[in-house]
Amino acid sequence: YAGDIFHHQYGFIEAAINANAWGALGLVYYWRGRVSSHLKRFYRFAGNVLLALALANYWLLISLLNPLWAGPSISYVPAADALPPVVAGRPIFNLLLLAYGLPVLLGIAAYFRHDASRRFRQFAAIFSGIAAFIFINLQVRHLWHGGLNISDPMRDGELYTYSAVWLLAAVIILLFGSSRRSTIIYRVGIAMLAAVIAKLFLVDMSGLEGMLRVASFMGLGLSLLGLGYLLQRVKPAADQ
Repeated sequence: YAGDIFHHQYGFIEAAINANAWGALGLVYYWRGRVSSHLKRFYRFAGNVLLALALANYWLLISLLNPLWAGPSISYVPAADALPPVVAGRPIFNLLLLAYGLPVLLGIAAYFRHDASRRFRQFAAIFSGIAAFIFINLQVRHLWHGGLNISDPMRDGELYTYSAVWLLAAVIILLFGSSRRSTIIYRVGIAMLAAVIAKLFLVDMSGLEGMLRVASFMGLGLSLLGLGYLLQRVKPAADQ
């Protein structure tokens, strides 16, 4: 805020920086606790506090400070007369990477902590999946509109892009669940795949007519047959 540390605003960029910095420091404190011989409990406590603060900032980013609610008008304000937009028009490489992309990587890093409990790992996996879903959808929205504003009407190409990336994400989740032999992750992938199929039938194809609809149904049917064969080959044997 241009050097004003007593500025009466908590903005989008500040919340994004704090969410990632505190999340990363929380994981570092957990690692420090593993190698410490005297302050193990203190480092674990500090790590828990930092991760809780990181989650609180992430909640602000997806709720009150989400650029969807006001589009380009939500701004980081270094001075009273300067109001640059939070998310610029550049696709992919924009502030969405900082605010919504890096937390996904932190969640994955938390999942692979060797000393983590089963409950912590499950929470980290759920958080990573939800955060990745939010990040991908915001990037798709930004890609098609050059900005973020929930009041902008959805375009046909945007609608189909959501289906394509959701389908790809479902396949990745299924493959990951199979590689980890985790029935829980595998079922999440199945649920997401079912949601994509329902969207394709009920939303994407509702506006098609004639031979175009017939060809779309045939293509979808062949795709589902291929996916069914793949799922039988990668289905996990047991839950971990």
